[in-house]
Amino acid sequence: MASDCPTRVIKCKNCQQEGHVAIDCKNAKVLDNARVAEKSENEAWALLQQASEERDIGDFKEAVQILSKACPDYSYPKLEQEFRARNFSIYLIAMEKDHAAAGMETWTNVNLQGDIEKKYAVSYFLSHKPERQALVDQWPASLEENLARLADAGIPLNRGVEKCSNCNKLGHTTRRCPDEKMASVQPVVACYLCGEQGHRVRDCAMKCKSTSRACKICESEDHMAKDCPNKEKRTCRNCGEEDHKAADCPNPRKITCNNCGEDGHIRAECPQPRKPINWAEVTCSKCQQKGHGRARCPEVDPTEKGGVSGSGFDTEDSGGTGDGWNDAPANAGSAPAEWEIAQPNNAAAGFADAGW
Repeated sequence: MASDCPTRVIKCKNCQQEGHVAIDCKNAKVLDNARVAEKSENEAWALLQQASEERDIGDFKEAVQILSKACPDYSYPKLEQEFRARNFSIYLIAMEKDHAAAGMETWTNVNLQGDIEKKYAVSYFLSHKPERQALVDQWPASLEENLARLADAGIPLNRGVEKCSNCNKLGHTTRRCPDEKMASVQPVVACYLCGEQGHRVRDCAMKCKSTSRACKICESEDHMAKDCPNKEKRTCRNCGEEDHKAADCPNPRKITCNNCGEDGHIRAECPQPRKPINWAEVTCSKCQQKGHGRARCPEVDPTEKGGVSGSGFDTEDSGGTGDGWNDAPANAGSAPAEWEIAQPNNAAAGFADAGW
């Protein structure tokens, strides 16, 4: 194997120099910016300005990389001071991050110059104040404290340090681990239907007795509710058939006008003149007697009738069906609103006047 070759040259994955490994390296990390766009400093600042105006943190981060490639001397404190001078809407905030506690021992914070093992991690925010309660304790107390933190801050990157999956120690791989190799625990396949190991549910010989597949009407497992012979029959109010309801009826909807009694239109579209109300056919909703409505029922307490005296509800001289407000004559004293009057020559005038 190449790793066992006596002439093999050891090369650090952190600084790319020979003679040592990454765990012993204190040099600056070589930052791979080959995929970062080549632009001038002014072009990079223009991209930062645009991303700030659009409040786009992703584009802002990319523009910071472009600026750092064009001008490697820019540090995080200097950038934050320049961002504030230009009134950018995006802030660089430094907060402490323990990679070891998060199970990321091979990671470290790296600044724009490649220096490793920085104490704080740089994050991008749209406000100089914490927007989540979980960030309050980590947030810098002042602008000065934030600038001091940014001097010892960077972005989290992998150092390239090897970690053994056998002993969980750094500096070597599992193949070169000096400790005894631990036996790996193989996952056990178990069936949650019968509780036995060695097969899955799909291969289980036990009949599945899942109640979710039973009929909700008769609780039989032989069919579903839609095919149940005991389900209540529904009759379509439109065509009278029993295999569907009116909302799903494929036949044309039957509409009967309550003014002329003909099919095909409703009362509002009726071409016939409005018929005067026939009080002999009116049934009172209070006493269930014919000849009058609830408003003129002698059994109704006057305090329960409500309304205003002479309002036109349920009067003989209304000339309509007893609704009063629906059958009032043209000179009934209530002028139509402007939006109710047809505008054949300028149908969109109402929208223009409303400010749309």
